[in-house]
Amino acid sequence: MTVGRSAEFEGLPEEFSAALLFAAVVDSSEDAIVSQRLDGTIMSWSPAAESLFGWTAAEAIGQNFEMIVPEARRDEFSAITARLARGERVAHLETARTHRDGSEVQVSLTIVSVEMDGRVTSWNRAAERLYRYSAAEMVGRSYGEILDEEALEDFTQVFARVAAGERLSHHETARTRRDGTNFEVSMSLSPILAPDGSIVGEAAVLHDITERKRRERDLAESRALLERAQRVGHIGGWISGGTPSAPVTWTREVYRIFGIAERPNLTSADFFGGVHPDDLPRVQAAELAAITGGPRFELEYRIVRPDGTQRWVFSAADVVADESGGPVALAGVVQDITDRHEAEEKARGVERQLRMLAENSRDLIFRYRIFPDPGFEFVSPACLAITGYTPDEFYAQPELINCLIDHASRDVWLRRVRSRRVKSAVDVEFARKDGSKIWVNQSLGAVLDADGEVIGMDGITRDISDRKAAELRLEHEVLHDPLTGLPNRVLAMDRIEHALSRATRENGLVALLFVDVDWFKVFNDTRGHGFGDAVLRAVADRLVERSRASDTVARFSGDEFVVVCEKLLAAAEAIKIADHTLISFNAPFDIDGEEVHVTASIGITTSKAGGSADKLLRDADLAMYRAKDLGRARYEVFDDTLRAEAEQRSTGEAGLRRALDKHEFALAFQPVWSMIEGRFVGAEALLRWHDPDRGIIGPADFIPVAEDCGLIVPIGEWVLEQACKALARSNRTEPRQPACTMSVNVSAIQLRSRDFARHLEELIST
Repeated sequence: MTVGRSAEFEGLPEEFSAALLFAAVVDSSEDAIVSQRLDGTIMSWSPAAESLFGWTAAEAIGQNFEMIVPEARRDEFSAITARLARGERVAHLETARTHRDGSEVQVSLTIVSVEMDGRVTSWNRAAERLYRYSAAEMVGRSYGEILDEEALEDFTQVFARVAAGERLSHHETARTRRDGTNFEVSMSLSPILAPDGSIVGEAAVLHDITERKRRERDLAESRALLERAQRVGHIGGWISGGTPSAPVTWTREVYRIFGIAERPNLTSADFFGGVHPDDLPRVQAAELAAITGGPRFELEYRIVRPDGTQRWVFSAADVVADESGGPVALAGVVQDITDRHEAEEKARGVERQLRMLAENSRDLIFRYRIFPDPGFEFVSPACLAITGYTPDEFYAQPELINCLIDHASRDVWLRRVRSRRVKSAVDVEFARKDGSKIWVNQSLGAVLDADGEVIGMDGITRDISDRKAAELRLEHEVLHDPLTGLPNRVLAMDRIEHALSRATRENGLVALLFVDVDWFKVFNDTRGHGFGDAVLRAVADRLVERSRASDTVARFSGDEFVVVCEKLLAAAEAIKIADHTLISFNAPFDIDGEEVHVTASIGITTSKAGGSADKLLRDADLAMYRAKDLGRARYEVFDDTLRAEAEQRSTGEAGLRRALDKHEFALAFQPVWSMIEGRFVGAEALLRWHDPDRGIIGPADFIPVAEDCGLIVPIGEWVLEQACKALARSNRTEPRQPACTMSVNVSAIQLRSRDFARHLEELIST
């Protein structure tokens, strides 16, 4: 059906006449015509719709369109709504809708936007400047086509609100120009109404507010930055008229500092009411003095919060003058300094405690300034007891630092500080005021300036004279023989090593005299150990008397002494020293008022550069034993013969140890025949050494070496064990024969072993 323009529409605005024409078409159409907002609210319901869906217009208008959409078609309905929001149209869509009685109605839908379809009907020059689209380009075009996703969503929501009859003023949002740049606008929107009150369009007025919004953001950022800075620094700003009734302006941080909620109509009385009563007169006087032309208001004082807690604050302010120069207000800041004030008070308390400890300490505590002008900044009273100087003398004489730390030590300390290698404490010796010496333990610390440069030193000096004396005594006891006071074996070995090192550097000769007291065991056995100790002390004194100043006399062990002779030119000098020593023994010894004759045997060896202390001692010991073998009371010099014997003995000892490990020993059994019984009654176990290089070696060739080196005991135990096993086997294989015996040769050294009897019993029992 074609609908023409009725005469009753003449003279109306075009958009109004179109709306009236549309209303006539709706009422006369046989098709169901329904209008709805984008949010789904039904706005109109034609008579044909009443017939098709079963609801009257009164029942349908105001309800959501989803009431006639089947559940299975809801997603389809949402997709259609989205397409309409983008300015599209839907034509001849076959689908289903729901009748009032619940049955489904098959329909063919054609959906268009009538009047309120989002298409532009007018576009002025200001709009052209904002969007960079001309009127020719935009009129008749959907407004949503030029919007990005976010702006389209905003437009859809606003469009729906205006379509419902709402008027919007100053709706602020963002839009995008044709060239892609963004701008911000303030929109005022209102619905366009037909004569019958129906909404047939909307009018929008846009103002470019980009620059204003930028200034607002800058201001907000500045305000936020200021508030953040105030929070971090605990600093707030304030303006006061200076009189109790004058208005006061506080920033948010001041309210936080004073612990009260923000409120209007604040006065100076509120401020003074928060000041601690004890500090209030001082604050009022300082503020009055500043306003009347006195010094700048700058003060630390306490405040009391409403909850009773106290805080320390610092306030500073300048006078604000009027045009004539008269004061009208104070403008300033207030800072919460409670943490700093408490820290300073704590530091002052610690400083007082440290000073009290320093003044009552037995240690000398000082601080010395190196730059710019040297001098003592602090010296504790203990300086008098430790150095003999009073604190006043230290303060008056900066050079007394040399009494505590000499120049060389100070320079070394400075170098270590600058290289980050500072020792925590050192023991040093210095002279007191009266010239006496004292040992102290000293710790030094660096005092640095802001650039990290050393400008002074802190020191703690403790008297350790008693401890040092004890350490020296202990060191002497560790390295000296308690009976004779001579260096012991440990110190003797150290002296020999040092002597050999010096001989290497100076190409000199070192001689070692190994002195053994003859028949000393007789003194102990017949006269007692006390008498024997007295003999050893007397021998030690005689050796020291006859030795040179450069020689070292040491007690090596038991009745053995060594004399280390250095800086010799030839071996003959060592022989001469030994000869004089033996001659000195010709004189009797005074032992508890009794004259006692004592002799000694001396072994002599010399070593040039490169020798070892162990080798030197071994060679001298061998020479000493030769002297004993040749009659005692004499000396012998280590020579090539002794060296060969020593090497042979060393080789034999190594071979015996290998023989034990490699099972090179074996037993040969010599049968014992009884002439009376006419049978074998036993056997004698004979030890043989099956050396892989020399063949079978008899006991006479290796038993003496085994006895000298201490291997005779493990070898003897092995022989006893193997002999007992052989005897047991013999008795088991010939049970009807009378028992046999087994003879074994046992060394006297093995017999003296404490475990010999126990070990033999265990072997026999098994």
